[in-house]
Amino acid sequence: SPTLIRYTLAKYRENPLLENVKIINKGIDQAKTLSWSIKIFFTAGSRSQAIPEVLPATIKDSIKALQASEQNFKVLTESTSTGIVVYSVDNIVYCNTAMEEISGFSKKELILKQFFDFVHPDHKDFVRKRGQDRLKGKNVKRKYDLKILDKNNNTKWLNISASPIDWYGSQSVVVSCIDITQRKNATLKLEENEMRYRTLFEFSPGGIVLIDEKGFILESNESFCVGLGYSRDEIEGKHITHVADTDNIAFVEKNLEKILNGENLRHEVYNKYSDGTFRIRELHETRVILPDGKYGVLSISSDITEKKKIEMELDKLSQVVIQSPISVIITDDNGNIEYVNPKFTEVT
Repeated sequence: SPTLIRYTLAKYRENPLLENVKIINKGIDQAKTLSWSIKIFFTAGSRSQAIPEVLPATIKDSIKALQASEQNFKVLTESTSTGIVVYSVDNIVYCNTAMEEISGFSKKELILKQFFDFVHPDHKDFVRKRGQDRLKGKNVKRKYDLKILDKNNNTKWLNISASPIDWYGSQSVVVSCIDITQRKNATLKLEENEMRYRTLFEFSPGGIVLIDEKGFILESNESFCVGLGYSRDEIEGKHITHVADTDNIAFVEKNLEKILNGENLRHEVYNKYSDGTFRIRELHETRVILPDGKYGVLSISSDITEKKKIEMELDKLSQVVIQSPISVIITDDNGNIEYVNPKFTEVT
């Protein structure tokens, strides 16, 4: 049987010279003893086996079929960039060249190491729990991402796919390892940037809105909503002209076109408050690429209504001083003249 042949070949590996091998076929009451000598030659990491003529034809055919199967397995595993290891009772009993490149260890160093030895300390508990769950009969996912340490103590990410396998009569596990370090690092960097952006977006004192190419509000932060008296549910999904002065809708749409064409704008607008009143906001707007790959607009705004009121009052005061029929002179603390109005110059 195939299992018997696997067992026999496994014994060949343990002892290149075997004699008086006893073969028992459970389907037959008798046990037959065959005596022969078999030599196994190892050349450049490959194995050639001499099959004795005294073996029955069925056994010789099974051995040849198994040898062909092993050769196919080796060709397949050595021609892929995917790292492949087989471990039995936690020890690695086979690995391919790609696994050498991924781990930094040679095949000789890898064989008989424990797979757990490579696991990064951050993931040891995760791997340990998976093993415990498997022993308890729980359904464990075959594919997962795993962080490891290579021979030079560099952190690497592998996409792991594990399946049970009968390895020369021993229940083992074959593991495919794809090096996804670059992709994983890029993903983690993107997540970090997204977290920074989200933090700035949410906690910025200025109002921020993200607008699509048609002018509809995709996202808004708390400052923008509170500043205009709307909730997010009330404002998101609405067109940006929803908060614009009706007299300035054409102006808003023209600015939207300019920004989508790559122009950065800084300008002042009247925004409509939820109660119908208007407030003045200063906008800084630029084009951005949205998650769907299309262009959108990032608008950062601040309410300058009170600032404008103060400026208007100062302007009025300035006009009063300029038009005053009496001389006005303004000095600093040291008596240096800083300003005189027109009337003063007429008198002097």
